[in-house]
Amino acid sequence: MSKQRLKTKILSTMLITTLSFVVIFSAIFVFVLTKVNNIAAENANNLSGEAAAVSAGALEAQIKPDTMKLAEDAATIIEENLLRIETVTGLLAADLTSVHTHPESYKPRKLPYIAPGKTPPEKGIPYVHAVPGVNVNLLRSDIELAAVCADTLEHAADMMPANISSAFIAGASGYVIIADNVSAPLVEYNIQRRMWYMAAKETEKISWTDVYVDIRGRGVVITCAAPYYAVYAGRKAFKGVVGFDTSVFNIQQIINSTNIWENEGNTYVFLLDKAGRKLFSSNSTSLQVDENGVITSENFLENEQYRAFAEKMVAGESGFFKVVTSSSKSDYVAYHPLSRMKYNLGWSVGIYFDGDGITQQISHLKNEFDGFTLKAQKKTDSIATAMVAAILVLALFIMIIVTVLVFRFADSVTHPIVELGNAIEMVSGGNFNTIQVISSETLELDRLASSFNSMAGRLKTYIRNLALATAERERISSELNVATDIQNTLLPRKFPVLDERNNSFDLYAIMEPAKEVGGDFYDFFFVGEGRLVIVVGDVSGTGLPAALVMVIAKTLIRAYMQQGATLEKALADTNYQICDNNVHNIFVTVWAGLLDFKTGKLQFITAGHNPPFMKSADKKFGLLATATDPPLGFMETSLYHQKQTLFKNGDILFLYTDGLIDSFDKQGRQFEPARLKAVLDENYKLTMRDLVIFVREEVRKFSNSDIRHDDITMLGIRIL
Repeated sequence: MSKQRLKTKILSTMLITTLSFVVIFSAIFVFVLTKVNNIAAENANNLSGEAAAVSAGALEAQIKPDTMKLAEDAATIIEENLLRIETVTGLLAADLTSVHTHPESYKPRKLPYIAPGKTPPEKGIPYVHAVPGVNVNLLRSDIELAAVCADTLEHAADMMPANISSAFIAGASGYVIIADNVSAPLVEYNIQRRMWYMAAKETEKISWTDVYVDIRGRGVVITCAAPYYAVYAGRKAFKGVVGFDTSVFNIQQIINSTNIWENEGNTYVFLLDKAGRKLFSSNSTSLQVDENGVITSENFLENEQYRAFAEKMVAGESGFFKVVTSSSKSDYVAYHPLSRMKYNLGWSVGIYFDGDGITQQISHLKNEFDGFTLKAQKKTDSIATAMVAAILVLALFIMIIVTVLVFRFADSVTHPIVELGNAIEMVSGGNFNTIQVISSETLELDRLASSFNSMAGRLKTYIRNLALATAERERISSELNVATDIQNTLLPRKFPVLDERNNSFDLYAIMEPAKEVGGDFYDFFFVGEGRLVIVVGDVSGTGLPAALVMVIAKTLIRAYMQQGATLEKALADTNYQICDNNVHNIFVTVWAGLLDFKTGKLQFITAGHNPPFMKSADKKFGLLATATDPPLGFMETSLYHQKQTLFKNGDILFLYTDGLIDSFDKQGRQFEPARLKAVLDENYKLTMRDLVIFVREEVRKFSNSDIRHDDITMLGIRIL
C-alpha cells in the first residue's frame, strides 16, 4: 500500500474533516429547521383542536345546570303525582281501620256485584267482585261494612283520572270492592295472590310494586297498597288491603303534558326503574310486552353506550354525563332520582340532550383556527427556504478560508517533525548522545524536542539498570530452584514404604507448593516393628518463610518419634521448640497418626488440622472428626490428646491440607469437603497413587486454572 507524506495527510484530513463538519452542520441546521417548522405546524393544529375542545367545554358547562334542573323538575312532577297516590292510599287504609274497629258507628252500604267476564259500570262507580270459590252472599255483612268507604274510592278515582286506573278494597275474607277509571271486562283471578296484596300484608305498611302487566289488559301498571285492620283492646287484626293502580302510560302523559322541556331532534325525557329498564321515554309510545305478557323493555345497563350513566341512575345519584356517539359527535344526559317518597321505588328520570348544535359550533370554530394555521405555515415555509440558501452560501465561504489556512498550518507542522524523525533514527541505532534542536513557531514542538532529549538520557540509564536487575533475578531464581529441589528431597518419595518389611499396605502422597517452595509437608516412617507414623502438616502462609518452618516441624516430629516418644509427647515438644523465638507468629496445623499393623489400632492427634476422610471396607467415606487440639506454635503450654480407632483390612485413610478444599472456581464456589467426599466415594477402587492424582486433576478442572493461592498436600493409605 502506497504511503502518503505527512503534509498531504494533514491537508486531506483537515479538508475532509472541515467539509464533513460543514455538511453535517448544514444537514443538522436544515433538519432542525424542518423539525421546528413541523412542530410549529403540529402545535398550531393542536391549538386549533384544543381551542375547539375548550369551546366545547364552555358550551357543556353552559347547558349542564339547565339540563340538570329539567331532570330534577321532571322527577319532582312524577314524585308529586305518586306521593298524592301514597297519601290517598294511607288515608283510605286509616278510614277502613276506623270502620272495622267501630262498626257500630257506621251505616252499611250495598254495592252491585259484577261477575267475571262482565263489563263493570260506568267510570268511577264502585262494584263488588269476589275471589274464585268465595260465596258473596256469605260475606254480605263484611262487604256492606267495607262499602262505607266506597265513596272515598269513587272520589279518589274522580279527582285523579290521569293518575289512577283502578282503586280497590280487597278484604281478607275474599271480596273486592273496585272503582275503575279505565273500564275493562273482569277476569277471574285470586286477588289475594297478587304481589301488591301480599307485600302490604307482610310489610304492614304502604308499599309499591314493580311495574307489571295488568291482568285485565289495560297495559303496564304499578300499584300502591296499604293494609287495614280492626283494633280490639290494643291488638290489631288484619282485615284486608286497599290499593290504587296507576298506568305507566299515565305517568308518561303527565310528563308530556308539561312544558319543562322541548322535544327537538333526538332530545327526550325517559324513566328507568331500579333494574335499569326504560319504563317510558318521550320519543316512544309505550313499554314493550311480548306475546306471553312479559315486559321486554330496553335495559340501559345492557347497552354499552348507556351503561356508564345508567349505573349511576340506578344507584340513586344525580348528575350530568357526556355520551360519545361517534368520533365527531357527543350527546348529553342529565339525571335525577325519585327520592322524596316514603317507599323508595329506585326510579330515576333522565333528559337525553342531542349534541348536534354543540358539534356544529365546535366544527365552525375549528375551521376558523385551521385557516389561521394554514396562513402561518406558508409564512414559516418561506422564511425557512431563505435561511437554507443563506447557510449554503456561508458554508462555501468557510470552505475557501479553511483551505488556505490548512495549507499554511500543514507546512508549519511537518517541517519540524521531519527533523525530529531523523534524530529518532539515530537514537534507535544506539546513539543515546543525540541532542536535537528544532526551530518551530509552536511551543508544543519545542517541548517535544526537549522531551526527546530527556527521553534519550533516561533510556540510557534504564537500559543500564535493566541489565543489573536481570542478572539479580536470574541469581534469585537459581537459588529458589535449589531450595525447591532441597525441599523435595526432604519429603519421602518411595511408595509404598520399605517393601522388605512385608507390610501389606498401599500408600501414596504428593505436595504441590503454591510458589517455588511451600509450607505443606507430609511424612511417614516406621518406629519399631510393624508401627508406621503418618504426618501431614500445613504451615500458615506460603513461600520461603513457611518452607523453613515446615522443615523444622517435620524434622522435630520425626526425631522425637524415632527416639521413642509418644504422639502426645512428640507434638508437645515440637510445639515448645516452634514457640521459642516465634517472632513472626507462624503456626503449624498437624495431623499425626501411629498405625500398629499387628493390632489394627490407629492412634492419632488432630492439632488444628482438617479431619481426614476414612472408609471402612463395607461403607462409604466419612470424616474422622474429633475434638481438635491447638496448632503447633500457638502457645508453649498447649497439651495434645491422643485418640484411637481401628484400621482394618480394606480400610482407606485420606489426609489433605486446606489448600485442597479451599480451591475456588470462577463463580467463587468452594471445592469443599462434600465435593471431595463424592470424588472419593466414586473412585475408591483405584490404587492410592491413581486416587491421589485423580483428586488433584479434579481440583484443577474445578478451578480451571494452574495458578494456586495455597499449597496442596494429599496422602492416602489402604490396608491390603
